[in-house]
Amino acid sequence: MIITLSIECLPHPFFDDEFQRVIEIDESTTLEELHHCIQEIIDFENDHMYEFFIARNPHEKRTVVFCDEEMVYHDNVMSIDDTQLDGAFPLESKQNFFYYFDFGDSWIFQIKRTRHKAKTVEKGINYPRVVKSIGEAPVQYPDWDDE
Repeated sequence: MIITLSIECLPHPFFDDEFQRVIEIDESTTLEELHHCIQEIIDFENDHMYEFFIARNPHEKRTVVFCDEEMVYHDNVMSIDDTQLDGAFPLESKQNFFYYFDFGDSWIFQIKRTRHKAKTVEKGINYPRVVKSIGEAPVQYPDWDDE
């Protein structure tokens, strides 16, 4: 089944504009595959560590962390390779799902499953696909000489 996700960049020292992409994606997609999808959408270089996590907000204690099995540093860790979107959603009440990229620069994106009903795969459509765009994507490495 195809689900709809909203991906929003949270405020960042290098970027405080509004950025949102709404995508349609197969619910059997792994979090590893979602990482690559997000990297393509935001046009970042895939050159840093990352994780997905569940928490009330991005700065509170993480309830569940999804990461590469070699990065285990948390009690409740699940593999990004083994976890599919249908295993991450739905979330418990007051919990949110985040994508954290580049632990030095700390890019954090909130991922929400929209209220759109899951639908069957449409023939001729390549998933994942962006169905709505708001704002310009953040620049991973801003050119400080231009400012």
